[in-house]
Amino acid sequence: KRLEKLGSVWQKRFEEYAKTKSEQVVKKVLKASDTQIKQILIHFFSAERLELVGSVIPNTLKQVMKTHIIENVSLIKSIQSQYHERIVGAVSRSITNAGSIKSLTEEIAKYNSQGLNRANLIALDQTRKMYSSLNLRRFDELGIKKVMWLHTHAGKTVRPYHARRWDGKSGLTDGHPNGLNGFIFNLEDKPVIQEAIGKQKEIRGYPAELPFCTCTWCAVFE
Repeated sequence: KRLEKLGSVWQKRFEEYAKTKSEQVVKKVLKASDTQIKQILIHFFSAERLELVGSVIPNTLKQVMKTHIIENVSLIKSIQSQYHERIVGAVSRSITNAGSIKSLTEEIAKYNSQGLNRANLIALDQTRKMYSSLNLRRFDELGIKKVMWLHTHAGKTVRPYHARRWDGKSGLTDGHPNGLNGFIFNLEDKPVIQEAIGKQKEIRGYPAELPFCTCTWCAVFE
């Protein structure tokens, strides 16, 4: 009964925290995205000829931001519910099987570590996804039609297809390049980001869309 009461208390706290924190993170990512876009424009067009006036957030971008906030709130809340479920299970098994306090403590410590790892993975993965989708909207608004895929080598898990250097020819018409690193493509034509394996169909998309993908992109002006 105590665990049930504690679960309710922490569920409420996580709900309050998740909403506030998700909004803060999305705003920070948007600010970072704006900074990068301005640097791109200044790089291609001399600062003397280009006047950058404040940031206006159009409705389409607001919808993207709201979607990310909802998704992040859900993921943050899942950390609490999953952790609580594991703790309740560990305590119940300890009582049922006459386990020791020592073994219960060790099991709870293991769940502490797993919860922290899950939180870190969610934070990294979601930030990358947000950054990528917000940049996509900004590129579209500015009339940037082409981008270059860049593999960063930052993640622990490297997807060979993402890291392989593009040959400069393949994939221009069908979105099937020999490798994604350096691949230049139209924003409206999503390239294959995961090739078909067995019964699993191919997946098309943008950098950072696959779980824990650390790839990014840069604008291409012709």
